[in-house]
Amino acid sequence: MGCGTSSDRTNGPYSRPLVECPIPAEELAERGWHKKVVEEGHGDKVKKNARIVLDFQGYLMDPPYTCFAEGEKEIEKAGKGLVRGVNKAVIEMREGETSIISCSSKYGYGTKIMPGIPSESSLIFKLTVKSIVPMKKPVTPKSVD
Repeated sequence: MGCGTSSDRTNGPYSRPLVECPIPAEELAERGWHKKVVEEGHGDKVKKNARIVLDFQGYLMDPPYTCFAEGEKEIEKAGKGLVRGVNKAVIEMREGETSIISCSSKYGYGTKIMPGIPSESSLIFKLTVKSIVPMKKPVTPKSVD
């Protein structure tokens, strides 16, 4: 279930979300990001620049623990285009794997203010690699003699 459903949302103004940071905040600030596997994947390992499909939920780590995003997203190049902590974590995942990714603000959006995300926010993502999209092989032109 996504964070848009009542069973996954916070239950009130300072309730904890369904996913929590698996390491102490001080350690996260020092390391920048952390990945905790919730369900092992059984497929191939995601390679950098691979095309993948992710199911995701994003939460603010601080009260009121708001879910700011959820859905399915096709990523053109794994390891690029997402927040820094997620970019690093996703290339350590396998197809079918579900993990909790915690990102300090430095590995999240930093000082940027995004819709629903205050500046300097630490973030938690629940990600599932739904599929690794096969890369198309380049077509080599045939020479005409």
